[in-house]
Amino acid sequence: MEIIDVGFLRHDYIVVGKVVKAQGIKGEIRIHPYSSYPDDFDHYSELILAEEGESRSRTYEVAASRTHGKVAIVQLVGVDNRNAAEDLRGLEVRIARADLPELEPGFYYWHELQGMAVVTERGESVGTLTSLMATPGHSLLVIKNKGREYLVPAIKEFVIGLDEQGQALIIAPPPGLLEINY
Repeated sequence: MEIIDVGFLRHDYIVVGKVVKAQGIKGEIRIHPYSSYPDDFDHYSELILAEEGESRSRTYEVAASRTHGKVAIVQLVGVDNRNAAEDLRGLEVRIARADLPELEPGFYYWHELQGMAVVTERGESVGTLTSLMATPGHSLLVIKNKGREYLVPAIKEFVIGLDEQGQALIIAPPPGLLEINY
């Protein structure tokens, strides 16, 4: 089982990044992605830009996209000079939830799992999956239960899959992992 983090869910859209600045003089923008995959922007045909937390937004067609290190550089239709690109600085970058690419079996988007019950492979309740913490090596599942917080590496050796009803995430933590968490 693999967990894909593209950003965070708000209503019918997913926040996938933030415009950090203009790139060059032809209207390209640099986007800091909220996932580890800046090349995700190569798959988006439209981006929704808005002030953080605002419902008013504007949708732009993507003319071109490329990556540079850990950022996406995107050319939007109608944004054709540096001044127009600078006007977009600081805006939240969203995509419609329906525009997410379909994943292969065994892969899940983070927002599909958030809030799900977590159980061990023996059926013991661990808690509720509340967030995904990015770390240099791999992401950690943050599971909360009655004031306790458990951090479990989001790797296939520990994350088994979903139960038959798709209502709980099944984990197989190594002995002692849940006891050393706080």
